Amino acid sequence: MSRIKYAIPIVIVILVAMYIVSIFIGITMSELPILVIIVGGFIVFSIIAALIFVLIQRLKEIKEEEKNDDFSKY
Repeated sequence: MSRIKYAIPIVIVILVAMYIVSIFIGITMSELPILVIIVGGFIVFSIIAALIFVLIQRLKEIKEEEKNDDFSKY
C-alpha cells in the first residue's frame, strides 16, 4: 500500500508534464514568432519545475504521515 502512495503522485506529475510538453511542441510547430516560442519555453520549464517541487514536498509529506500514523501501532 505504501508503494502506491508514492507512485500515484509521481505518475500524475509525469502525465501532466507530458501533456504540457506536448502543447509546447504543438506551439513550436506552428508559425509563431521566435520570441513567443522562447517565452513559451520558459513558461513550460517553470511549470515543470513547480510540478517537481510540489512532488518532492508531497513525497516528504507522505513519508511523515507514515511515521506519525497512530493506527499502525494497534
